[in-house]
Amino acid sequence: MTRIKENYIDQRNLKHLVEQAIGQRYFDLTIPEYARCTQQLFSEPELESFRNFKDWLSEKDKRLRIATSGSWRNINQEVVDDNAKATRYILSRGFGVLHGQAIGSDFISTEVALDEILKNRHIPADYLMLVLPAQKLVYMERLSQAATEEDEFVRTQATSLNSQLRWIDERYPEIIFDNYAPAHIDEDRFLHLNEHDYRKDIYHWRNNLIAFAADGMVAFRTNDSGGVFDNYKKILDLRRPVLVQEYSITTQETIDDYDHLKIPGVPKRCYENSSLPPPLIPQALHDSGELTI
Repeated sequence: MTRIKENYIDQRNLKHLVEQAIGQRYFDLTIPEYARCTQQLFSEPELESFRNFKDWLSEKDKRLRIATSGSWRNINQEVVDDNAKATRYILSRGFGVLHGQAIGSDFISTEVALDEILKNRHIPADYLMLVLPAQKLVYMERLSQAATEEDEFVRTQATSLNSQLRWIDERYPEIIFDNYAPAHIDEDRFLHLNEHDYRKDIYHWRNNLIAFAADGMVAFRTNDSGGVFDNYKKILDLRRPVLVQEYSITTQETIDDYDHLKIPGVPKRCYENSSLPPPLIPQALHDSGELTI
């Protein structure tokens, strides 16, 4: 059974997910096999982007990776707490985390992962992978645009994510994938204020890369989110394990001002004034396997 659906995120369900992922791990999935499993046809520019991603992936540490996925529009403290719990558990098992680096669940998971990885003096690229939907400068511009021009984003959501992404790009750019084929994504359309459907299609296409790289997924799905469903459906198509937590969140419960976001165990990070990152452990010591999270 590849899908686990429970009413809560706890250590028992997370352990079950990870054990299934270990037992079903398949290293040599090809792009044609992925297309066949998910019943998709890819254009040549899309295939070029996929090949770029596979090349990038081949350079990474071969540890097992669990994706996280969650709604960006509606999160409450329960989602924040569950996400932090799941991210910490994945890392505590020595596995990596990957996601799409969006507002909401992805932002939270990145905050927790960075806190755990750096305080344990690990190499960030071994444990965290961020798969952007477009070239990073374009995506950052989109976030800056969203912070000033759109009602659907609260300013602190977009600026917090943009600051987080810039901080990572300055220090650990190897964590980020954004090498899409030039003919794949129309950057003008992606940045156009009214091209909501086009951006949605791009975000859904990006989910292919996450599914291709993930050995399993923890999904935090609020209010029947279609984007989260698309993300974990692709992983289920590969017969990889998924733990889905469903939430029903009202507007009154929603945390949409990130100045008030509280992530358990993670200090508030001021990216604009942050100092250089702490020194990392020597690569030789890291390779020796003497350190664990």
